[in-house]
Amino acid sequence: MTWPTVAVDTTDTDADTDSPLAARQDILDAIQKLNQMIAHAVTYGGMATFTGVETLSNKVHTNPGNTDQTLTTAASLDWDMSLGGIASVTLNQAGHTFNAPTNMKKGTYILHVLQDGTGSRTITPWNAVFKWPSGTAPALSTGINKRDIITFICDGTNLYGAAVLDVR
Repeated sequence: MTWPTVAVDTTDTDADTDSPLAARQDILDAIQKLNQMIAHAVTYGGMATFTGVETLSNKVHTNPGNTDQTLTTAASLDWDMSLGGIASVTLNQAGHTFNAPTNMKKGTYILHVLQDGTGSRTITPWNAVFKWPSGTAPALSTGINKRDIITFICDGTNLYGAAVLDVR
């Protein structure tokens, strides 16, 4: 991939022979070239490197990893990680099975596990892609309306989890 380059020639407007209009045009040309670089990076999924202070207007940065999703509560729990790296599930029965998530990519993921108004809900078993300290899944909080937060580091194949229980 070839990146466009920006050569900026600033005109010294203090000299008697320089024209302020020429300096203004130099700046406008440089801005147009910078916009072409940004469009190229967005179009081809590349990375743009900026130095100094840059201002981008009317641009929206979205990171699916930071998108929150609510998992459908069912006997089997499914998590499509491409729809969000932060997920919440409210348990409503004993013995939910957590299937292997789909679309796993390297990164950090967060799962909020909430008990319903009855409590004593569980997730057993967890799919083998979930890896835990000492090989043992955490004993989730079972009190009414309790919240546990589980953070996962994903290597693209497995999810290495650590739980913070009974978060208030």
